[in-house]
Amino acid sequence: MSRIWGHPVFWGLTATAVVVLLGSWIGAQEYCQPDGACKSKYHTFLSASPNEVGDTLAGFAGTLAFIWIIVTVWLQSMELAEQRKELAATRDELKLSREAHQQQVEVLRAQAEIFRDEQRSRRDHQAGKLLEERLRGLAERLVKKPKLLVEVDIERPDSSAQFSKFTLGTELADDQNTDVIIKHFNYELEDLSRTIENNETNGSKYTNQRFDVERVDEINELLKVIIEDFDTLSEADRQRVRNLHIVRSYTMFLDLLGLSVVHA
Repeated sequence: MSRIWGHPVFWGLTATAVVVLLGSWIGAQEYCQPDGACKSKYHTFLSASPNEVGDTLAGFAGTLAFIWIIVTVWLQSMELAEQRKELAATRDELKLSREAHQQQVEVLRAQAEIFRDEQRSRRDHQAGKLLEERLRGLAERLVKKPKLLVEVDIERPDSSAQFSKFTLGTELADDQNTDVIIKHFNYELEDLSRTIENNETNGSKYTNQRFDVERVDEINELLKVIIEDFDTLSEADRQRVRNLHIVRSYTMFLDLLGLSVVHA
């Protein structure tokens, strides 16, 4: 009911009815002439000249037109208000849609980051597992019996060629920790490298190195692949490789055996 009372058309019809009723009431009124003859205004209207009739109808129609112009403007203002509400509702829906889309993007980004972290974790785990296997394989070959024997000829400036030999891993045992074995191997190589360097400074030359080629190739290959795969390791595993001085051990081992290698 409140919607009817507040609708412009209702008030337009009401105003129109009021104007019609008012016109009818005025038309029904009588007026008396000085001679005593009384006639209704409606009768006078019908007997009036065309110009007077036209003016009367124009005034009546103008009143009705004015009423319905007001109703039309009122209706348009209501429609504009509804359109503004719809636009506001549309903006709110679009805002909610953008927020929902943004949330979905954030969720997808978080999921992608989790997926990358999982992939990285799996790669680090696989690389760490492979590193452990290679270090264990290297330690096993270093403690393997018989110990690795290297024979070499030494040419001294004040004497003829001499024969010498040295053994790697003499103090290593199977029950020792992998890292301990590899570090001890590095210490042995450092001691031998210093000895050879001092002798070469005095003019001695080490030639014709002889060793178990198969076993040496296995050790060299393990050291080499550990160095090549360094960038694929996690930071913790990289630090472990650094602490074990793998690169230095590889270089000294090749120099000790008279092999050549080009380092990156």
